[in-house]
Amino acid sequence: MYLGMIVEQGDAVTLFSMPQHPYSSGLLSSVLLPHPDLVMESSVSLKGEIPSPIDLPRGCFLASRCPFVIDRCRSEMPPAEMVGPSHTVHCFRHDEVAATTPASKTFEAFVAESERILRRPARQPIRFTPQP
Repeated sequence: MYLGMIVEQGDAVTLFSMPQHPYSSGLLSSVLLPHPDLVMESSVSLKGEIPSPIDLPRGCFLASRCPFVIDRCRSEMPPAEMVGPSHTVHCFRHDEVAATTPASKTFEAFVAESERILRRPARQPIRFTPQP
């Protein structure tokens, strides 16, 4: 959801492993992963000013920050498009976004590593030794 609008919708595994909206991909690019061997393949960077939510621009609300923006984005709101079973996206250039973010198993590895960490028996405290 960006500025009150659902920009991409789907099940968690699909959305996290194959984002097709620049905002989804940008958010995933900023996730801190629970293990140094896990790498997020996405590198979409959203720069610029966030539009005022009380004075939204014409067209796509992300247009002023999107690295995939074209003139059409500034004048028309992209309609919802089905890109897979129960997966919709509001983006004219979702194919290009998907091509820059290769499908990955990082989300599944993230879930597995998080569950491994959280399954640690309660009687085993996490040890933290401050460095001098």
